[in-house]
Amino acid sequence: MMKRFLLAVLFGVVLLVPKLVVAEVTVLDPMVVTANRVVEKVQEQSMSIMVIDKEEIASSGARDLGDLLAEKGVGYIQKNPGALTTVAIRGFRTNAQQSDLLGYSLVLLNGRRAGTGNMAMIMTRNIERIEIIRGPGAVQYGSAAMGGVINVITRHGEGPMNAEVFGSLGSFGFAEGGVMLSGDMEKVDYSVGFSRSTMNDYHTADDEKYRNSGFDAKESYSLNLGYRFAENHRLGLMVNGTKIDKVGTPNYLSLNDLDDYRDSDYQAIDLSYNGKTVDHSLSWDIRLFETDIEDLSYDPVASNPDLWDDGGLSFKSKVEQRGGQAQISGDLGFIRLVSGVDWYDYEVESTFSPNRTSFENLAGFLLAKKLFLEERLIMDAGLRFDHAEVNVTEPAGNKEDNDSLIKSFGIAYLLSEHLKVRAHYGEAFKVPGADQLAADYGVDYGWGPIQYLGNSDLKPESSRTYEVGVEYVDPVFNASLGYFFTKFKDKITQVVIPGGYSWENSGKSELSGIEAQFKADLVLFEHDELRLQPYLNLTYFDRYRDLDNDRDLMYMNEMNISYGFGINMPFEHSARLNFAYHGRKLINDWESDPWGGQVVETGGFTVVDLSLSKQLFDSRCVLSVNVGNLFDKDYAYVKGYPMPGRNYQLNLNYRF
Repeated sequence: MMKRFLLAVLFGVVLLVPKLVVAEVTVLDPMVVTANRVVEKVQEQSMSIMVIDKEEIASSGARDLGDLLAEKGVGYIQKNPGALTTVAIRGFRTNAQQSDLLGYSLVLLNGRRAGTGNMAMIMTRNIERIEIIRGPGAVQYGSAAMGGVINVITRHGEGPMNAEVFGSLGSFGFAEGGVMLSGDMEKVDYSVGFSRSTMNDYHTADDEKYRNSGFDAKESYSLNLGYRFAENHRLGLMVNGTKIDKVGTPNYLSLNDLDDYRDSDYQAIDLSYNGKTVDHSLSWDIRLFETDIEDLSYDPVASNPDLWDDGGLSFKSKVEQRGGQAQISGDLGFIRLVSGVDWYDYEVESTFSPNRTSFENLAGFLLAKKLFLEERLIMDAGLRFDHAEVNVTEPAGNKEDNDSLIKSFGIAYLLSEHLKVRAHYGEAFKVPGADQLAADYGVDYGWGPIQYLGNSDLKPESSRTYEVGVEYVDPVFNASLGYFFTKFKDKITQVVIPGGYSWENSGKSELSGIEAQFKADLVLFEHDELRLQPYLNLTYFDRYRDLDNDRDLMYMNEMNISYGFGINMPFEHSARLNFAYHGRKLINDWESDPWGGQVVETGGFTVVDLSLSKQLFDSRCVLSVNVGNLFDKDYAYVKGYPMPGRNYQLNLNYRF
């Protein structure tokens, strides 16, 4: 009964909200997105797309991308103390360990694979907007894009020079300072940013000090530099990175480890060229990129010194990613086409297992879109072929390959200028890992050798997703409601073999649910003196079933809701109140049962954040206060790792 009531209310919001408010309205530019690798109007999309713009990012108290996505209720969050955060879209999670190849949702940086699924390694200060494809994005971007795609788009310099310095002081010894510089002069555009922060150990809502939960220093930097050597032709250089020194890895609060820590380093470099014909009917993009990720974990007082480095190094992971993209898009009048090739190569070295692996992927794709009936009926289709080669170079030297061919179809119809119905079918895949395909080595953990043997007959994990939705978009309101159904098969699981372990395709599951979005920008009085901006983001699963074990899937929130409002008041004051509800889920309780991981259910919780700001000196200076966990809620994204209690942060931004 409750489900039907909730569904009825959401349909009512989507279809009737334009009639509920009669106040004067503001006029916004039409929203554009790059979900299909080119800039298009959001009204032309058949997929479910969520956009977080720079105003929302600026008004948030989030310190990194992980905090921001948790606040926005994007999906299941797994966040540990320190700098380690993953997010799941429609039940499919990014991966923070080693490369993004091991994840089920994909993170992009300016349209290319970011190389990591750890949201804590991506700064928010330099982000222009974030586009989230909720549902399969594999036709556009390849393996690991089952649940969705998070495309982080960094700032692009334009207009006169704009310089900004900022600083923050907060609870638990948090301190941050930095600078942003952007602009456009003659043929050169630029955007540069740098920040450095530190934080001590924090206290939980129970006022218990969580020792070894801070970090010595976190430095983030960003550069986006462009040179227009001719009209409609631009050469670009982008550099993004984050380096964290001595971030604590404290273990469960009940087993608080006081000395373990991790050093992490993420750096991404891009060289690009994009151009257009004079009439803009044909455009092209070429990019080469490189990403280096290194994680070093230390245990200065090792419990088993025989397994650790003399200097306390207990774990090392290094990922070297190289890649390239080339695409051409054109409007041929009767059809729009985007075609191209993607190439990327990963080299992974890890002390978790005594091997070095490589993964190389070459793919070709074709995306097509056709508009009918005076551009009211939109149909799209996509086709992608990937050829992957994996190699366990050390110690075995085994090599295997794998092919994938997937497709997508979509349709959208504009019932009016602002109201759209849509339907979409998409396939997705995740390639087997190098170890899973080609491992052949043994490890002695101190109690005897264990053999790991790859399975060359493994198939890629695959999914098929069907979805329908209705959306309303006008200059004031943006509302949508959708229903999705996903069939997932060929999950790769580890199995016991004589003397060790191997892998096989054995898992199947089904997921379905509803998604809703709503936001508005309402002028309540003339001259924009008082504006109200309510919003809501919701994902609710009515089915998330493990078909092999006939039980609900684990590590999935039944419901995620983010809701609240922003308000702009006279005399350049503003406020924002955000509620983020993370629903119940099934998990393995490794804290209480370290050997068996007993399955338990954890209840839902709501975290409330408040932001207040005041503009000074002709809007050149912004003074703001963020109150995190306003009601001092005792909560944890991961059982045994409680998050900070109520905390405060004072920010000062000055623009020259």
